[in-house]
Amino acid sequence: MRVIGPDGEQIGVMATYQAIQKAAEYGLDLVEVAPTAKPPVCRIMDFGKYKYEQAKKQHSTRLHQRSMQLKEVKLRPYTGKHDIEIKIRNVKRFLEDKNKAKIILTFRGREIAYRAAAKGIMDAFVEGAKDVGVVEFPPRMEGNSMIMIMSPKSEVQKGQKSSQANPAPPLHIAPPQVGEDKVCPEALSPEPVEGSKGRSGGVDNLQGKETEGGKKEAGTDL
Repeated sequence: MRVIGPDGEQIGVMATYQAIQKAAEYGLDLVEVAPTAKPPVCRIMDFGKYKYEQAKKQHSTRLHQRSMQLKEVKLRPYTGKHDIEIKIRNVKRFLEDKNKAKIILTFRGREIAYRAAAKGIMDAFVEGAKDVGVVEFPPRMEGNSMIMIMSPKSEVQKGQKSSQANPAPPLHIAPPQVGEDKVCPEALSPEPVEGSKGRSGGVDNLQGKETEGGKKEAGTDL
């Protein structure tokens, strides 16, 4: 058989009794790790310590690996409003614990005629738990029961929901500025301006009035 040392080094191929003697020299155990190989492979190790480390690793894996469970909530078409609110809170708690929730609404006798009311109750569950869960299987009839399954909402879906709740602010577009090549707003005024029949004429008239006024003022002084 091929023997591997305690530190992973290759000792070589030797007979079984020689491998046992070699393990005894180290004060350890001889463990067969690959029996189907040719020749078989054995390793010198502390077998008790090896088993302890493997059990500790499996225990740690079980702690971090948690299976999702399916929780059931049962009710009737004539369940009271207060009881429905309590059951909705239970469904939210199941979904927050990363479990699925199965809502079962059972009909008896002539209650099967009130499917519309039952659908409204299912909608109340969806609305009440929309922050933490989504509908995996919509309400459907199975025998004399209406069944719906909700699953916990993923982190991606929660992020999309928060981004939709806080949309980006609208862009502010500044109004165009009046430049030298723009038309002045006063020029668009519908009210006529005194002396504005002709641009040159208006200026001449104003100048004429000022000139005439100047002559009058001058004559008065004299």
